[in-house]
Amino acid sequence: MSVETEARGEQDASLHTAHTRAAALAAILLVAGCSNHKANTTPETTASTAIPTAHAASHAPSPACRLQGAGFESSLRTGADVVQLSRYLVGTAIDMAPYTTGGECYEQVTFRFSGQRITADLPGIHAHYVDKPIKQNPSDHTVRVAGNAFIEVNIGSWWYEFGGGDGPQTITNPNMDNVQAAQQTQNYEGVSTWVVGLETKRPFTITPLSGTTNCPQLCYTLKIQGQ
Repeated sequence: MSVETEARGEQDASLHTAHTRAAALAAILLVAGCSNHKANTTPETTASTAIPTAHAASHAPSPACRLQGAGFESSLRTGADVVQLSRYLVGTAIDMAPYTTGGECYEQVTFRFSGQRITADLPGIHAHYVDKPIKQNPSDHTVRVAGNAFIEVNIGSWWYEFGGGDGPQTITNPNMDNVQAAQQTQNYEGVSTWVVGLETKRPFTITPLSGTTNCPQLCYTLKIQGQ
């Protein structure tokens, strides 16, 4: 081998080594670049997963919508799971409306009574959540009630007149948000039952009211906590 050939061989080997080193350096830089890219996106990924949590929290009841004393069962003038009967007061009407008062927001269903008001004979009332199917009493027929959760309200009084009169069986109000309807399911043997259908199950209270323009004799107000 001549000196010139040997020199050319050494030059080619040097160029090959330089190219190899350059390729290796480029690979290292590429890996480093990818690593840096991933590190930069980690906070963004964490922030995006927190969005659903924040969104869900925005639908939780606000303090202004708390209803003091609310629960999932309530009763007045009951004993041994039987509501006290009234011989003198008769249920006459039901109405419903949304309210925001005194730092509380709620939807209210009002049961109105008329007749001779004697304290010892005020009707008892008991309300609690029930599951489907909703049954009429005493026929035991299934009745459809709008809503996804249902409060059954048992009242120790005839409805519409003594002996059980005829009147609206379903009450609705398009201005209500959670309350879908009130459906009568019983008007039998001095006891009337209404089932209030709700979009969402929420705690409630029952409050008596009397001596006002709208409730001169007696009203029972079913207040259901707002959103």
